[in-house]
Amino acid sequence: LDCGFGPLKELWQEPHEGLDKFCPDGEQNAYLLSLALPEFAEEQWKKIHREIENRLLFHRLLPAGMHKLELALYFGDT
Repeated sequence: LDCGFGPLKELWQEPHEGLDKFCPDGEQNAYLLSLALPEFAEEQWKKIHREIENRLLFHRLLPAGMHKLELALYFGDT
């Protein structure tokens, strides 16, 4: 759905409600990879998460249409 690099406040894509939980000022640079999912398989996600957790700042599951989810992955820039 989307990818990018920049300050978290620019990658957030919605009112910044909740952003302060991850980055108080929203200035931290990050990479965003946003994927559309027809379903969320928790066991599969756990395996993937273990592989990327050392670079992953946080992730969010968001509604993305009638029966889809958006998995937004935010990675550190180092």
